[in-house]
Amino acid sequence: TVSSISTSSASMGSAVTFENAATAEMSAAYDTANDRIVIAYRDDANSDYGTAIVGTVSGTSISFGTAVVFNSGSISRNDIAFDSSNNKVLIVFDDNQDAAGESIVGTVDPSDNSISFGSEVQFNNFAVDYPSVAFDSTNNKLIVAYKDSGDTNNGECRVGTISGTSISYGSVATFNSAVTNDIKAIYDSGSDKTIIVYGDAGNSTQGTAVVGTVSGTSISFGSESVFETGTTQYSTGVYDPDNNKTNVFYMDGGDSDKGKAVIGTVSGSSISFTSPSNFYTDAGINALTAVYDSNADKSVIGIRGASAYGYAIPITSDGSSFTVGSSTTITTNAYGTNAASVFDPDQKKVVFAYQDGDDSDKGKAQV
Repeated sequence: TVSSISTSSASMGSAVTFENAATAEMSAAYDTANDRIVIAYRDDANSDYGTAIVGTVSGTSISFGTAVVFNSGSISRNDIAFDSSNNKVLIVFDDNQDAAGESIVGTVDPSDNSISFGSEVQFNNFAVDYPSVAFDSTNNKLIVAYKDSGDTNNGECRVGTISGTSISYGSVATFNSAVTNDIKAIYDSGSDKTIIVYGDAGNSTQGTAVVGTVSGTSISFGSESVFETGTTQYSTGVYDPDNNKTNVFYMDGGDSDKGKAVIGTVSGSSISFTSPSNFYTDAGINALTAVYDSNADKSVIGIRGASAYGYAIPITSDGSSFTVGSSTTITTNAYGTNAASVFDPDQKKVVFAYQDGDDSDKGKAQV
């Protein structure tokens, strides 16, 4: 009897330029209604305007439509999520011009790979940092978490509801009453909870997580759970539906800046974690992104690692421990510190978007 042999590695297609000028601050989402990738970014060559572009994956390549400006002013960090109940994307970002947290709803047109936008809606009337958005598919809500950097520096969160091409928000909920960094919101569909991971600067920037429960347009949080006692940066994570766990990945500043991972299990309004394990032992990683490849049943990590190269690392979990596969080089050019990745379930591929530091900081993507 012949059966397939599963290998834990990745192969890469060729780089495709989606922005022929300097780019930064990227995020990416997959539109399941139209089978399209949407990349949001800051166009540094166009006055730092907020810009988005739609891509189609075919085999190991990706083609793009025309870039569209969604904010005609300077933006900083941003994040994007797809709302499958309304077939819209939501981009959340820090608007430097207004010094406020802004959001905007986008609609993809697959006929020409274009995207159109409604009007901007503020989710915070002060400047924000580390904005992150996750879609709650049970309650059909968008969970926006952020650092209120223009006021308290606390970690705050709001629940958003899309209607047409606009969005409205419930009241502000604070999940961490201290300076909060490296925020990532992750929806756990198995428990119908949103997990927020972050670096708690009020507690030596330890890696911390809270569990959020949505009720209507409000969200409440359980107690904080520390997953790393060292200083953490670049925290990110994915929900693993095969094991019903939340996998968290980060840089451990308390251990030579190695790449570490933990597995989280939600119970009620709390989450517990396994002991940290290494997925990358060279020092000084950044540009950390993560997606869950539901075809391969693996988490796929993107990093800027040794020699500033970009690497893809597949990681397999059995629910209690990780097995790290072989790293694959995304690019031997300088992989920018602002990167994004997204899984295309239709083509069963992962797309990496990054700034090419050896080619005028152009925006590039690889499958």
